[in-house]
Amino acid sequence: MGFIVLGVVLGPVVLLLISFLIPQGRASRIFVEISAVLFFLSAVYLFINPASHVDCFYLPHIVWKLIALLTTVFVFVVSLLDKHYIISVLTFIQSITLAVFEIFNSPQEAVPFLSFNYDGKVLLLAGSFIMAFFIPITLIYLKKYFSQKKSVKIQEKQIEAGILLLMAAFAGLAAANSVTGLFLFCQWMYIAIGLFLRAFKNSGRKRAAGILIVQQLVLTVWMASIPFIYQKTGSLYINGLNAEIGEIRVLIAVMVFALAIVIGCLIPDRYIWETFFSMPTPVSGIAALILSVMSPIAVLLKFSFLFTGLNNKILTLMIIFGSLVMVGGAYYSCISRKAMQILQGILMSVAGWGISTIFISRESMFFTVGYTAAAAITVTFLFACVTILEYMKGTQDVEHMYNLHREMPEMTIFMSAAMILFLFAPFYSALQRLLYVRFLADNPVSMLLTITALILVSAVIFRWLSVLLSAGDKTSIESDSYPVIFRIILPIAFVLVAAANLMLGSVYHYFQYQPIPMGYLPAENIEAYSNLEGILYMLTPGKGLIYAGGAIIILGACFYIMHRLNKSEKTADDTQSRVFYHYSLTAWIPSGANPGIILRTGWISLMILIAGVALSCLK
Repeated sequence: MGFIVLGVVLGPVVLLLISFLIPQGRASRIFVEISAVLFFLSAVYLFINPASHVDCFYLPHIVWKLIALLTTVFVFVVSLLDKHYIISVLTFIQSITLAVFEIFNSPQEAVPFLSFNYDGKVLLLAGSFIMAFFIPITLIYLKKYFSQKKSVKIQEKQIEAGILLLMAAFAGLAAANSVTGLFLFCQWMYIAIGLFLRAFKNSGRKRAAGILIVQQLVLTVWMASIPFIYQKTGSLYINGLNAEIGEIRVLIAVMVFALAIVIGCLIPDRYIWETFFSMPTPVSGIAALILSVMSPIAVLLKFSFLFTGLNNKILTLMIIFGSLVMVGGAYYSCISRKAMQILQGILMSVAGWGISTIFISRESMFFTVGYTAAAAITVTFLFACVTILEYMKGTQDVEHMYNLHREMPEMTIFMSAAMILFLFAPFYSALQRLLYVRFLADNPVSMLLTITALILVSAVIFRWLSVLLSAGDKTSIESDSYPVIFRIILPIAFVLVAAANLMLGSVYHYFQYQPIPMGYLPAENIEAYSNLEGILYMLTPGKGLIYAGGAIIILGACFYIMHRLNKSEKTADDTQSRVFYHYSLTAWIPSGANPGIILRTGWISLMILIAGVALSCLK
């Protein structure tokens, strides 16, 4: 593996160890920010330099085995100290299984153990940008958050350590070539999120223990299956699973699917998300973006060849499950008033769409990678705006943003434009009659759920826009409460967000010229994607500018109309000029219906059906 590849994965871990030597405070925060920037620059280098694997440095496979064993033992010890005895039992089983398997088989690990393919590089680039852009805002917010608390140095150190380990875990999941490596980096992700939960003990750490138990249970099943996989294939190499492994192919595919869903907490249940992500806005945002969107898609893409030729019933159920996740996220966005919860629901919807489209065809995989990256970057920008608003105004309630266009016009323009751009890829691709035709023909139930989710997400966005365009009490924001770094970061980040959404054609063009590994689905219409009219390609204007330009004109017209109305109706005693109050997007649902229970029943039933069909294939 190349030095850069190894550095992207193990570099954050080394920096984590170094950070313990740095006194907690401004120096440690700057160190973490520099680490995030280096992580991003390394991802850029890997993306633009396809020959980065030439300079190779292979770690002995025993090193990776020891790291995996030590990681599992660490989780075991920590769970004992926290009195989470069920997790202790599960991690003890994992440790024994790993040790016994290595003693009696001594299998060679995959060579190279780490490498990035073309889709992994795109996801790594997007994820590293999220880290480099969002971490400075997060640390500034947390400095104020902890300013009135006592004995917070340990909590701050835990958050900084969790951020660095989250970088390494995400890069590892995108680069792992070994089934053991997949287990290792999932454990790193588990530890990173555990550090976040530990730092905010009053935010439901004990309530989240139930979810952590399920995650460790799935990892235990995965570890127990590794000796069985090795016996059947004679290798721990992920691509080795493409060999003739008989009917267990279905079972392994279902285990991979369950691993991605459970580790990413992609379950359409509001209670689970509220308990697992009950942290301050920026920390919850980073966790949701990397853990629940980027990492699951990276894992599923890595095993995409495994789903080729699977039982059609299995694929149909998986696609429906993804659509149900999408609907669940959209519904929870509709009933939420806090911006953080709305964005979390939108992220769940993005991840659900990725799950739904990733199994359909080769070009849909390319669309999934491009759309996931662009959508995650856009939602990150919105998370950053919400974090800044909460930092200055002390609230993230959407209803309290009604006067924002007069207090902070640049923030309002950025947020409004980002919301419009978020809808660019799905709607314009639909107009181009790509992706959806086959999707509609082969999976009508899933397509119906997907359309419903898109309508709900669009309604949520336009409701938010209506609040931003309204006016109410005149308040002022002190200039010293708006840090200069926010004024610098936001415009730069917005330009990159716009480029990520409007230049998806360049991403498809990049995919077109990458070697397609054996065993993958054939490229059907990738040429149509790479030459997609309406999306900017290499800065060449296309019809897509009509969408972007039209959206900007409509948005500007709305601002102008609202400004004129507010100006004409304002009087000396009128402090509430024109306010769009919160309106319900779910009023059409019958009073006796409980969508939450329906969604919970649906995802549980689907998981049982998927497991049942998989086991029936072993006959």
